[in-house]
Amino acid sequence: MNSIFTNRCAYLLLLMMLVVSGITAHASTASDTIDPPVFEPIPVQQVDAGQSVRFRVAASQPGNEPPWISTDFFDFNFNFSDNGDGTRTFRWRTGPEDIGQHNVSFLARNSNDLAVQSTLNVEISVLPALNTGPDLRIIAPENYPIEPGQLVSLKIQAVHSSGEVPSLWLNEEFRGNDTLDDNGDGTRTYNWQAPDTITVGGLGVSFETEFIAALASDPNSVVTHTLFLDYFPDGQPTDSVTAKPSLILPTGTSVAAGERIAFRVAGSTPSGRVPNLRVSPLFEGVSFEDNGDGSRTFIWVTSPVDSGEWPFVFTIEDPEDGVTSEETLVVTVAD
Repeated sequence: MNSIFTNRCAYLLLLMMLVVSGITAHASTASDTIDPPVFEPIPVQQVDAGQSVRFRVAASQPGNEPPWISTDFFDFNFNFSDNGDGTRTFRWRTGPEDIGQHNVSFLARNSNDLAVQSTLNVEISVLPALNTGPDLRIIAPENYPIEPGQLVSLKIQAVHSSGEVPSLWLNEEFRGNDTLDDNGDGTRTYNWQAPDTITVGGLGVSFETEFIAALASDPNSVVTHTLFLDYFPDGQPTDSVTAKPSLILPTGTSVAAGERIAFRVAGSTPSGRVPNLRVSPLFEGVSFEDNGDGSRTFIWVTSPVDSGEWPFVFTIEDPEDGVTSEETLVVTVAD
């Protein structure tokens, strides 16, 4: 009797093991048959330091649902926005410190089985910029929050330290229903009507536009500025960039000991109001004269004992909201 009972128990245990093994094998086979996502190819990217690199990242999988796309790349000037259609847009505003080769890795996971995945590596080459100084620049916000149906109207300005008014226009590759109207005072107004309905696939959606500025006297002096118009239903991310006033300083400053140095300091504010300009330190022989046109002149009558490098901190303030920015300029006094 005990022998029969023992044999039955052993048989039942073996049968259960076979059933579980079969289920496991079936699940493993089913997972193995899921195809990994397929990335759309992305060519090698090249950009001058100080400019933005932008490209669309897309992948597909069988069925109607798109795969999940992510990247391990991180930078404080980096954004990987959801386009609302299963694709994402990679945006990175580079700087002089980023010159060199960068290998950015992207991961796509099958939405039905996250263990099924594929990777894509994109090479980004950041080249030394021909014009790295602050002589030519575009004064505009980098990020601006919007709502569906909103009429966006922003004042944009291109400036140069020489006082020459640069040409400023839109990159028409981004969008065709926006305008950049001349205000007749060296500034322009960017106008765009946001869609009445905005589809959000993740935290939010960013619409992108690009401004281009150049000097008539120097066709090689060209700069660009990217503006992101952001719609975030749950509020703007904490790392969004606030528009700040911008200084216009000379690129090189040197003087022989005992001689006088003078240069003009100007700037522009997002509000369009005349900025408040300050410099520190101020000591005997140094003055910061008001020119009556929103600019000031830095004057220093050096002495024979002043040889060396002297850092001066220039500050610009927008009187509209009190937002400030500052830059340090080193004046070299040669023996």
